[in-house]
Amino acid sequence: MHNLANDSRMTGQSDERRRAAADTEAHIFVTTYAQVRSRGQYLTRPWFALVLDEATALKGGGATWRTVHALAAGVPRVHAFTATPYTNDPIETFLIVSCLHLPGLPDRQAFEDRYVRFRTYGTTRKADGWSEAVGKFSEFMGQHYFRREDALADLDLPQCFVEYTFVPLSPLRQRAMKSTEHIQDPIARHQAQEKIARGDVHYSAGAKEAARRIWGWLRDDSTVKVLVIGEALYELAALEQYLGDMGISTVKITGSSEQGGRGESIAAFRDGHDTRVLIGSTVLEQGLNLQFCRILVSLGLPDNHAALEQRQGRIVRQGSPFPTVCHD
Repeated sequence: MHNLANDSRMTGQSDERRRAAADTEAHIFVTTYAQVRSRGQYLTRPWFALVLDEATALKGGGATWRTVHALAAGVPRVHAFTATPYTNDPIETFLIVSCLHLPGLPDRQAFEDRYVRFRTYGTTRKADGWSEAVGKFSEFMGQHYFRREDALADLDLPQCFVEYTFVPLSPLRQRAMKSTEHIQDPIARHQAQEKIARGDVHYSAGAKEAARRIWGWLRDDSTVKVLVIGEALYELAALEQYLGDMGISTVKITGSSEQGGRGESIAAFRDGHDTRVLIGSTVLEQGLNLQFCRILVSLGLPDNHAALEQRQGRIVRQGSPFPTVCHD
């Protein structure tokens, strides 16, 4: 096995050294999407199979998608792994699936004609799928994927209990919510209402309630670990401030956190006796094995149910010492 992402020969060296590193006799190469994007030209040898883990990273298109799509075109077997094969945006779904180069998959124009309708909300044009089209495309994809439910059927996993907590708005924010009624664009109106409901770095009713509940869990169980994933950075900042005021130490990971620092934060959360709360943005939804953690808190919910299941998958994992876990 050859880890392309960690190979020092691929950093600060000549093209000849880089190509030599990629052309070793290793049977398996492990790398990241970022490395493939910047150094994909060195992966020109014929491959028997290509494995795309966390394939939803390709849903945005762009340079990374183009590189992976081109690389996959020359590989006889391509396998993609994701807990969210269907996104709310059908174009994103197409971009992910197109990297598999499946027989019978239409090109993008034909896909849009067959499965997509575009709606206009004020000044925003949004791709949308309708139930009949979703059903037809799911039927097509059913020939090509192995369902996670089947793969997990025989695994010893903890049972996840989900509890929803609805926090009322303060009178001030209720008045602010009413003031959005004059906004004509429905998407702009929804965004304004969402921001009011979540609060800001100085005040968030949801973050305040989450802090209160976390304090109770830590008080009642000296070993419990709590993972918090938030949809908005300012709401996470408010929670961090509330917990700090309560004397609760945390570690934090967001999209701007350096890769090396992320590993250190995970280790501190896992091994530290005093660090019992990890808070972060949606970057924590994928690729983390946190089975030592018993409680997951969501500050806001994703609009894609599959993404919610992926979030729960951080703690609902084989090897968990808990018979049950909680998602609040």
